[in-house]
Amino acid sequence: MKKTEIIAIHVGAGLNCAQLTEALRQARQELFPVAQRDLQSIDIRATIRDEVEVEMVRHLRGRCYRLHYSFDWSAYFGCDDLTSGGTELGHLDFKYNGTQVRFALPDADGRSTRNEL
Repeated sequence: MKKTEIIAIHVGAGLNCAQLTEALRQARQELFPVAQRDLQSIDIRATIRDEVEVEMVRHLRGRCYRLHYSFDWSAYFGCDDLTSGGTELGHLDFKYNGTQVRFALPDADGRSTRNEL
């Protein structure tokens, strides 16, 4: 059975996409679990090098929005010559109820590239 983690972030009332983008930039520490789920698909040894960068928020329909984000990651494989890294670009849909955004994150164990191809 798939579990879903809910992340709720209070951002303020009546915000448009540009204001939501700025509010989420201010709360980017709270977005760490969003990026963590992407690391699972890269490698279990991968870590986020800096912070999650909020690129933009786009309105989809009604109360549904999409967050576009990026982060730099690295994975150490026991030797500096084998260290790998890169920049991951991602997006995640969320709902905005007028004062709070709510992300529903699927359980990382429930995700695999088999399901995404």
